[in-house]
Amino acid sequence: LAWHCLPAFGAARATLMPDRITMGGTATLTIETDEVNAAPDYAPLDTHFVLRGQSSSVQTVINNGAYSAKTTYAVELEPRVEGILTVPAIRVGNASTESLSITVLPAVPGSAASGDPIYIESEISTTTPYVQQAVTYTVRLYYAMQVNGEVSSRAPDNASLQQLGEDRQSQVDIAGRRYGLFERRYLLIAEKSGPLSLPPASFRGTAQASNANGFFTRAQNVSAVGQAFQLDVRPQPSNAPQPWLAARSVALVRGDLPSTARAGEPLLVELTVSVDGATAAQLPDLELPPIPGAQVFPEPAQRSDSLAGDQPVA
Repeated sequence: LAWHCLPAFGAARATLMPDRITMGGTATLTIETDEVNAAPDYAPLDTHFVLRGQSSSVQTVINNGAYSAKTTYAVELEPRVEGILTVPAIRVGNASTESLSITVLPAVPGSAASGDPIYIESEISTTTPYVQQAVTYTVRLYYAMQVNGEVSSRAPDNASLQQLGEDRQSQVDIAGRRYGLFERRYLLIAEKSGPLSLPPASFRGTAQASNANGFFTRAQNVSAVGQAFQLDVRPQPSNAPQPWLAARSVALVRGDLPSTARAGEPLLVELTVSVDGATAAQLPDLELPPIPGAQVFPEPAQRSDSLAGDQPVA
C-alpha cells in the first residue's frame, strides 16, 4: 500500500557548488528527485564538461504511515573551455531540472616562488609543429607534502595524446624547500592543420597536512593545474614527398648480401629504416622495386619504438 502513496510525477531539483571556478578545477552538480529508480541522463553535459565522478544516496521517510523517498545524485564537472557556461537541464524520469550557469576563469599555475606546496610545470617541444609531427609534452608535478592522487592530461580535438615511456620520480631542492617530483611525458600528434588548444594538465588527490605540533591531521583534498598551450599546426609543404613523414632524420640500411647466389634458392635481403622523431606506427611499409628474373616474397615487418632523450625513435 505504501507504493500507492508515491506521486505519479516527481520533481527534480539541481544545485551547483561552486558556481565560479578556474580551468582544471571542478564543481559538483547535485540533483534531487522524488521518483524511485529514475537516474539522471548526463549526456547533455558532455559538450562542455568532463564527468569526473558520480555518486548517489537514498533517503526514506515514513510519516503517519505515508512512505516517501528522496534520491540525491552528485556528479563532478570539469569544464572543457573558459567563459560563462550553461549547465543544461537534466532529464530525471518524468521531470527535468532547471538549467544553471557557471563562470570558468583561466587557470593560474602555481610555483615555488609563490610558496605553493603543490604545483605543476608543463613543457612542450614546439608550438609550431607540422601536421602529424610527433611533439613531446612533459608534465612535472612538484609537491612539498605527502600526496596521493592522479596527474591527468586531456587530448585536444583533432589530435592524439599518449604516454611516452615510464613515469619518473625524484626529489629536488628549490629555494631551500624540499619537493618531491613526479614527471610524465606524452606524445602529441596533430591530425589537422590550424590552431590547436592543448588543455592544462591537472592533479587531483589528497594530502596529509601537519599541525603546529608536527603531527599529521586528517587528509584534505588538493589540486593543481598546469599551463595551457596554443599551437599553430602547419600543413604539409606543397612539395613534400609522399608518404608524408614529419621527422628530424631518416636512415635506411641494407644488410650484407652474399657474393654469389644460385637460381631457385632463396636469398634474404634485410632492410632497416630508422627514424628520429616519429613512432613505428607512423612509418610506411618498405617495398623493393621490381627485380627482373626474381620473385619477391616480403616477410611481415618488425616494428619497435625507443627513446633518445625525450624524443621517440622508430
